[in-house]
Amino acid sequence: MAEGTPTPKKKKPVTVMQDRLKGYQSRLIDISPDNPHLSLTRAYVCAFAIIAALTIAGHLVVSYTTTKQKDDAEITFAMTGMRSLIDIGVSNASSYRTSGNKFDGDLLRDTLKRLKDTRTVLRNYNDGDVNQMFAEAPYLLDDRMEDFVESALDFMSYRSTDKFEKFRDEFVDLTRDAKAFSIKLDQAIELYHENVTAQIAWSHRIQYFTAMIVLSVLLLEAYYIFRPLVKRLAAYSKELIRLALEDELTGLKNRRAVMQMANAEISRFTRTAKPFAVVLCDLDKFKTVNDTYGHKVGDLVLKHYAKLMTNSLRGYDVIGRFGGEEFVIMLPQTEPDKALAIINRFRETVASTPCPYVDKNDQQQLLKFTSSFGIAAVKSHKPVSLDTLLIRADECLYEAKDKGRNCAIMVVLEDKPAAAPITPPPGEVPV
Repeated sequence: MAEGTPTPKKKKPVTVMQDRLKGYQSRLIDISPDNPHLSLTRAYVCAFAIIAALTIAGHLVVSYTTTKQKDDAEITFAMTGMRSLIDIGVSNASSYRTSGNKFDGDLLRDTLKRLKDTRTVLRNYNDGDVNQMFAEAPYLLDDRMEDFVESALDFMSYRSTDKFEKFRDEFVDLTRDAKAFSIKLDQAIELYHENVTAQIAWSHRIQYFTAMIVLSVLLLEAYYIFRPLVKRLAAYSKELIRLALEDELTGLKNRRAVMQMANAEISRFTRTAKPFAVVLCDLDKFKTVNDTYGHKVGDLVLKHYAKLMTNSLRGYDVIGRFGGEEFVIMLPQTEPDKALAIINRFRETVASTPCPYVDKNDQQQLLKFTSSFGIAAVKSHKPVSLDTLLIRADECLYEAKDKGRNCAIMVVLEDKPAAAPITPPPGEVPV
């Protein structure tokens, strides 16, 4: 070293460590005093990328959970429906064995068909757990269902009413196969419910940890990203439920929702024997309305009709749209005479409350229309199916159409069903 050259001072160990830490930090997030905006941008993009990835992952998990819950609810409902059909089939067979009535035999045959149709619906879901329960041990539900169907068909092959006492063995085989099928189906439903609950719980845990990681990465980004996402998912779930149970045009319950509530009312009737009525409604000459005024006015008429139903009927009555211009009303805990009075009062309201619309000349107009009704009322405490009620109500509705429309025809299902047609004077109908 040349003379006069100052000797460099050695840095203290603490200072050396601080410099190294700053170097590591700079390389980690590229902080540089010369380009602070670039450093902040990179740090924000890195944090945002992590949050975005976790948010997308969480969104996919939530979407999967929502779809899974919907599918699982429908699958469970279908399997439970199969369980009910087994009991209905045994009941039909018992009635057929006692009476030899062809009607009871047809009901049993229809129950078997509905059982097979429900199995077809379950196949369409392509759910591995369900397919395994139906195809493999220990449940073998397909084989047990086939045994039950074959036993029922063998039993129905006997039609001689004076020899039904001799077919006790065939009926015993039928009830034995039904019991074996029911037990295994109940076990399968319980296991499936446990598996679904575990899967949903696992999905919920993934959502929870994803949210926690997002919050730990950057609280502000989580606050401005995760909360709107939750709101959107909540709206999405609510929309799914609305689409599943609500008619989009009228806002009434759709066919699926009405059928579910009607079956529940029938179950309550079985327990309490409180009377009720099922009503099918149809707008008179609605095709003429569409052809004359256009489908836009037709939609206004349907919405106007739905609003009249909501405002005129009781709060606990079940109302819904079956499709097209056909609507359904469920009147719980209502005697037949009262049901007819309620429907006639509503019929008069429809006839006297025209639908406002704007014509092609932008002029406000009123369109009068009427409605016809078919009522199937249940009074006696006897087994009754929803299909039977709808068929009888539909027959009454056709009779109302034949009698000039704008009227209500009622049939009371008792031990010996007898129609009680009521034909008020027809009102005005659109032409």
